[in-house]
Amino acid sequence: MNLSDKAMLVRLSISQWSGRKYDPQASESVKSQFHTKGDAGNFNKILVPLEDLKVIQKIVNFVRTFHNANTLPWEWDGVGMLPSANFIEYSSKVRQVRGDFENAVLNFLVKYLEMKKNAPKLLNGLYKESDYPSVDELRRKFSFDVDISPIMNADDFRVKIGEEEVADIKASIEERLGKATEYAMRSLWERLSEAVGRMAETLGEQKAVFRDSLVENIEDLIVLLPRLNLTNDTSLNAMLASMKSLTVVSPESLRKSGVLRKQQAEKARVFLKQIESHLK
Repeated sequence: MNLSDKAMLVRLSISQWSGRKYDPQASESVKSQFHTKGDAGNFNKILVPLEDLKVIQKIVNFVRTFHNANTLPWEWDGVGMLPSANFIEYSSKVRQVRGDFENAVLNFLVKYLEMKKNAPKLLNGLYKESDYPSVDELRRKFSFDVDISPIMNADDFRVKIGEEEVADIKASIEERLGKATEYAMRSLWERLSEAVGRMAETLGEQKAVFRDSLVENIEDLIVLLPRLNLTNDTSLNAMLASMKSLTVVSPESLRKSGVLRKQQAEKARVFLKQIESHLK
């Protein structure tokens, strides 16, 4: 399989202003007051009310979780492998979330000067004008970037060196891509193992409290993983089709019926054994 024909690399980079500032003098004062020694803690000032920043943080947390769920692991931190089959869904959602992020940042910047004006009352003796960036400086502290690049295959290596050295390097590239593919596909089985294992364990305890996500997480995987099935693994597709039986009983019905809980727990345990056989 030519990996470069099946997937691409995508890097999600997001930065944001924390709205907090470390204050060394206040930290020393607290340490002195409580007679602590060493690095017992630091004091960070909250420069502005955090409600609007929390809106931005919620968006950031969502898109990072979405990115991790919709890409396969790659060997570099912050980079995921995006199968072409999942490109439209991924790019459409990220485009939408980027718009939400930009709107939330704009809303925060509009309110920032008023927040800064009220800061002396909020912080009293801890207030320092130098802690507060200008609006233009603050705007630059927020960014949302998605960089997509192709996956290099062995034939892309065209540096003019000896043929023997080129052959060795190409072999190394092919080996690395092969291992990356194996690792990516294994990660899909691991996702299944985690979700089904949680269902088996939770439903196996008749009095255990659980959320609807116990079933919904499996429903989501049944929809998502075929788009991430890079090698078109038929055993994975067959497993996902069979696992629909784990989602036919609603969470509410499982809460009300001990019999249904027991039946679905047993089904989950059977599926878990089958899934774990692919992880050995």
